[in-house]
Amino acid sequence: MTAMTKAGLNWPVEWRGQGHSHTADGSADVRGFQAAVMTGSLRFRKSLMMDAAVGNSSIVRDSAGNPKLQRLSSRGRIDALQAGVMSIAACYAAAGIPRRGVYHGLAG
Repeated sequence: MTAMTKAGLNWPVEWRGQGHSHTADGSADVRGFQAAVMTGSLRFRKSLMMDAAVGNSSIVRDSAGNPKLQRLSSRGRIDALQAGVMSIAACYAAAGIPRRGVYHGLAG
């Protein structure tokens, strides 16, 4: 926020909780991203950066089945994939689509 203020950017910020609890934003975000890919709503052009991010990631689940993105190794970078997941969540929110109603049951 300090850097944005110093740069004169007055953009709204939506803080997103990451993790795999049923209350964290991250679980719903991962489900929404999976649903968008599986239904064909989201397709990718060939991207070495995204290929590397997907290749360095896995989805882990807690005992309740809530998903979370995780790096496969300490040196793996999944920032591009995480940004994509959060972007899809922002698109659904901007369209007024409720996270829980859309995400549950479409992908898991």
